[in-house]
Amino acid sequence: MLLAGCNAALKIPASDSNSFLGAVALADGQTPQGSGAPLLRVLTIHGMGTTNTCGFTGFFAAFAKRLGLVEIPPAATEPLDEACPDGPQPVLAVPAPQLIAPASAPAPAKLYTYAFGPSATGPAALKISFLLWSPLTTGIKTERLKADGALPRQAFAQAAKDFIDDKFADVLLYTGSYRVSVMRPAVEAALCLVIGGTPGRDLRDCRHGDYREPTILLTHSQGGYMLMDAIDDELGNTPPTGVRAEQTAAAKIVAKTQGVFMLANQLALLDLTALTSYPPHATPSTHAVSLETAAQSRGEFGRLMRNFAQHWARLRGRLPPAVSLYRPSPPPPDQIVAFSDPNDILSWLVTKEDLGLPAADAPKVSLTNVYLSNHEFEIPALFSDPVTAHTGYFENQTVIDLLACGMDNGAVKRCPPAL
Repeated sequence: MLLAGCNAALKIPASDSNSFLGAVALADGQTPQGSGAPLLRVLTIHGMGTTNTCGFTGFFAAFAKRLGLVEIPPAATEPLDEACPDGPQPVLAVPAPQLIAPASAPAPAKLYTYAFGPSATGPAALKISFLLWSPLTTGIKTERLKADGALPRQAFAQAAKDFIDDKFADVLLYTGSYRVSVMRPAVEAALCLVIGGTPGRDLRDCRHGDYREPTILLTHSQGGYMLMDAIDDELGNTPPTGVRAEQTAAAKIVAKTQGVFMLANQLALLDLTALTSYPPHATPSTHAVSLETAAQSRGEFGRLMRNFAQHWARLRGRLPPAVSLYRPSPPPPDQIVAFSDPNDILSWLVTKEDLGLPAADAPKVSLTNVYLSNHEFEIPALFSDPVTAHTGYFENQTVIDLLACGMDNGAVKRCPPAL
């Protein structure tokens, strides 16, 4: 689909597929009666740059409100001077996090779990697990990239330098050895904690029981690559001793994942870090080329998305059908939805070829790219604020509406009654 005027921010959402389901419809009918499991789990991973959980509480509250839910106060809270020493003030009670402390990290990552229900007394209808991984890199960036003695810069140059030091440095750390020793194991430990498991000394090792919660994966920026990489590491490489790939935490989560929502995905960019040769193998000269063959011809391009889609199609085991008021019948394919502000210079298109599914599995996974403005400052056809274009998804009410309710024929879908 060609979008006219992409040099100016879109005021309404546009997409290359005009319909997809939101959280309410994806969760509908997915929890067996009497199971005791929350109706929906959302696993959220932030993107590049130093941040804290308080900066996301407004989004979590708005998303829950769109579903007609309120926070269930946590049994224990984290002191604000530890949770958000630099602000902003949270709009939710901040639960005490589970700490993930790789041996070589300057500070632990944190996994927060927020619970929401029809009333503050429950029961829980929604749990949002938020992985805050930025403490793994903040101290390194502060120490190694400090500009002591540097001459003053112009305002725009200083803003650009700060952006590079804080955000691009995370990308560079993830493409090096620190990824293998610290950052990826932290994500894998978070997957274990999400399913109620206990990470071992090898953070890929996870002692856990059954996991039956329907799940949505919600990622931003570099966080999408980190999650896909952790899942691929558990499912595509040799698992810990005595553990089959299908028994890993990644497999448990993927098997229960209803949908994947990626804000400002960077898979196309970060996949370049795994490139070992160029050009990829030539595609056979035929018009009847399958998506699987086309993906193979791309070599390592799109590797993580392709592997994830194939693992997903293989592992995805739906719970027994339940009476559903809001989902189409028969159940729809699992879906990947990628959101991009057209002026976000750090977001890339996801294509069908990236999924690389065999013909038999292709109908099992649908793909939609959504384009919309994050309402950044702009001079039409000349300039848009690149920072807000990249970070503004979590403050964008249209994004929240689409995540909760979905899209129908190019417009925000009417949300069903609350969960």
